[in-house]
Amino acid sequence: QGGLIAEHIARFAEEHDIVPSALHLLARLDGERGTAYVRTLFSFLAHHQNKTATCLDLAIHRTTLDYRLGRIADLASIDFADDTQVRYLTMLDALMTARHAQPDESL
Repeated sequence: QGGLIAEHIARFAEEHDIVPSALHLLARLDGERGTAYVRTLFSFLAHHQNKTATCLDLAIHRTTLDYRLGRIADLASIDFADDTQVRYLTMLDALMTARHAQPDESL
């Protein structure tokens, strides 16, 4: 039942376009310039803003991560010290992941 709730919420989010325009901008830049801003952002959040874990996950140098996070913060007006913003983006990532996850038919 939890999967159905997540699916419903994710569909609502998609239908009502609750994805901030700044994330659309990051995704567009990723597509146009080959950057990895969206993946970097959500990896950083998934690792609870742990830079070492994020660097390992993305297989990048710490300097590269710091540069990307700076660009993300500037382009998307994200303040990583703002708990409300971080929680919102983390929830948004979970919703998008739930929306695109394939159901496990073995359950």
